Amino acid sequence: MLRENLYHKGYMAGYRAGIADACKEKAAYKVEEELAMLPVNDMGLSTRACNCLTRSGCETVADVMALDGYRIATMRNLGPKTACEIAKWLQGHGFGGSVWGKYL
Repeated sequence: MLRENLYHKGYMAGYRAGIADACKEKAAYKVEEELAMLPVNDMGLSTRACNCLTRSGCETVADVMALDGYRIATMRNLGPKTACEIAKWLQGHGFGGSVWGKYL
């Protein structure tokens, strides 16, 4: 009887932890989705970085993430420091592993 109680308690604790993990993943996904819709001007970047991104047609963070390497490399007034600033912002907000990673 004691063995059954321990198993049952362990199962329930694991089940609760699984539900809690699933809820955290949904909340994290919602936060990423909200950040992806954040306008470029509200990212808190320097004026040069905002101007570079808006000139290239980016209106939201999702647009910035969709840029390919060629478009980033040929962006007007985007030097290594500005590209590093954008890449650090993206990495700091959970958008790592993109084309911007090479500018870190």
